[in-house]
Amino acid sequence: MRKIVKMSPFTNVVGGGTATLSLPIGLTYDKIHFQCFAGNKAHVERLEVEVDGKVIQTYERGGVQINELNKYYGRILNDGAFTLYFNRPELNELSDQRMFGLGTVGVKMVTIKVKLAAVLPANFELNSTATMSEPKPMGAITKIRSFPKTFSTAGELDIDSLPMNGARIAAVHLYKAEADINKCRVLLNNVEVFEASAAVNVDILQEEFRDCTEGKYFHIDFMKEGDAAQSLITAGVHDLRIKPDIATSGQIDVLVEYIDGLQGAA
Repeated sequence: MRKIVKMSPFTNVVGGGTATLSLPIGLTYDKIHFQCFAGNKAHVERLEVEVDGKVIQTYERGGVQINELNKYYGRILNDGAFTLYFNRPELNELSDQRMFGLGTVGVKMVTIKVKLAAVLPANFELNSTATMSEPKPMGAITKIRSFPKTFSTAGELDIDSLPMNGARIAAVHLYKAEADINKCRVLLNNVEVFEASAAVNVDILQEEFRDCTEGKYFHIDFMKEGDAAQSLITAGVHDLRIKPDIATSGQIDVLVEYIDGLQGAA
């Protein structure tokens, strides 16, 4: 049986503070919808999801970044709000979509921590409503990890320190504010498994109904056909290299979507 339930209020909703929400335990969380009254998603500057004290998802640019990913996957967007998806509706099979729901059977605590903007509008409120389904233990989940990398030169660069430890990788999203990632390659154990220019990559992704209108991203999507089985397998991999080619020096924010268990090392 599906339930749609308004969650308890966040605590410490003050400018510059870290607001906290503790989720009830028992059912499975499919998604959580956040409403920013008298404000918008930009006032949520950073968001973390913790399970039993272990961080499983981090969004360094908060509600804006969550909405950017939702837009890419063709999920519904709403002004002044954003939705944190645990299910993956972009997958083809319903069983695959729901496999990633955040089961809480056997879990002691699920906490959402939100860093708020230093200045909030008068009467600002942050509310949340959860869509939940039948209880289940936590199995495979989507972990979101952010790795900012700064480069002093342009050209082809090397990102070679991403954690793996046997977790699968659904996608890697490279974000550069200057929107000048020209192309990218991915090597596993020195074998090339991905190579595309920015233009060719967009063409391929749009064939799979991905939204690539946010030009600051270069998306490396291993599940673009809606098939979870095509996620990148890292078991037995000792060397993973992502090699973006950039026109100017600067920072690349590397956002990795891992498929892993709670106690996995990713």
